[in-house]
Amino acid sequence: MMVRLFGVLLLLCTIFSIPLKASEDGYFRLLNSYLALKLHLAENPKDGKLVGAAWIRFENRTGEKVTKIPLLLNPGLKVTKIVATKGQPLPFSQQTKPIKDWPKLKLNAVTADTGQGIKHKGIYEITVNFEGSIEPLTESGMGYVRESLSSDFTIFRFENFGYPVLAKPTDAAISAAGQNQNYYQSATLEVPEGYVPAGNLPIEKKTLLDKRVTYDLKSETPIPFLMLPIARYGQIKRENITVNFLEGGRENAEKLALEAERTLALFTRWFGPSPDRNRLAITAIPEGYGSQRMPGLIIQDEAAFKSASNYDELYHEIAHLWHPKEPSLKPSRWNEGLAMLMQAIAADTLQGTHGLQAFKENRFSRTRDQFTKHADYGTTPLANYGDKGLTDLSYSSGAVFFAMLHDLLGHDRFLTLIRDMQQEFAISGASTGTFATYLMERMPNRKAEDFVEGWFLAGGAGQDIQATESYAALVEKYRQ
Repeated sequence: MMVRLFGVLLLLCTIFSIPLKASEDGYFRLLNSYLALKLHLAENPKDGKLVGAAWIRFENRTGEKVTKIPLLLNPGLKVTKIVATKGQPLPFSQQTKPIKDWPKLKLNAVTADTGQGIKHKGIYEITVNFEGSIEPLTESGMGYVRESLSSDFTIFRFENFGYPVLAKPTDAAISAAGQNQNYYQSATLEVPEGYVPAGNLPIEKKTLLDKRVTYDLKSETPIPFLMLPIARYGQIKRENITVNFLEGGRENAEKLALEAERTLALFTRWFGPSPDRNRLAITAIPEGYGSQRMPGLIIQDEAAFKSASNYDELYHEIAHLWHPKEPSLKPSRWNEGLAMLMQAIAADTLQGTHGLQAFKENRFSRTRDQFTKHADYGTTPLANYGDKGLTDLSYSSGAVFFAMLHDLLGHDRFLTLIRDMQQEFAISGASTGTFATYLMERMPNRKAEDFVEGWFLAGGAGQDIQATESYAALVEKYRQ
């Protein structure tokens, strides 16, 4: 079966050509990729194995001739062969080592030697054969990257390096690779019968053979990176939404699908159609594996499927469908604060919880506790959270920031501001500086403008939080 999988590589060498910047200095620009995987899933995750091949076509944009190609893989995976453009084997080295400036993250760092080298703007192709297992990367600080090749659930995504990532073994290079331009991708996956891939590569073809099933997958639009949850999924299809649920979860999935449709309709009424025109798929993942959102796909912690009290997680991820990108190697993730507020507003509107004010006070108290324990948190501008490694604060002080705008502007005026902002930067994205300027120019008075500048750009949040007794008092401080 793998002969067929790897043979397909040769048929896909000239299909796609969307550029991707793949390292911190523009070292390579990825043009096309194809992935073939054969999985053996096991009850004991240590027994799970895979055999894979990745075909990668890229352009050298370094400004000079280069001879070395850097690749990163999960530490449980080893490269067995690398073949160049015309089929000639390339010598390579590999070593599991800590990543520069991220020592807790250990990956298999691979270097392929092209020999004569690749000239500037030269196009090059390689096929990387690899095998082994997927090891959890929780010790790296990514607590949600706990997947292995388990028969209960597995997932292939950028963060677990379950397929080759074209980047040097440095934190900066990995960050750059994670901020890539979108490009078309395809894959072939062989798994035991009954398992279904439910990610951002739609299924084009399904073939059954000897209690195994092979899926041919292909993205319908350019995507940033492959996200492929795999489990014994059931599926519910509605007009605009597909919900993939884990075993035994159909009844809850039906309810969640209805709530997702209501949420999409609500946000569309407020903000206009989502810039992401893909059919939306919502895929359940076991608790603790980290909900995430990308074009056309939300992978959602199973807790949101089990109870309406957890639908705020669904509201949060759907809100992100409207948010412009933040073009930065270390984004502040200001949009997480906005999504936190929108989940509370959606809960009030759709469920009649009347909990919006309590949510705002809760975020204020949480932020105050954080600033009390860590004084430097309060003096860090929201715009600098990415540079300082404090993006978790976007969920607390970032939420207070947007809650304040909601109260200073009023509900309708706030929604209009957010709608106009999202439409303005839907294509170009919005850096922290651009976003701050946009907000300041649209504040109704000097006090509100001072608030945006002080919190977002000047690091004044800590002083304000410590000087006021409650969220309501903070609002009054800046109310005209």
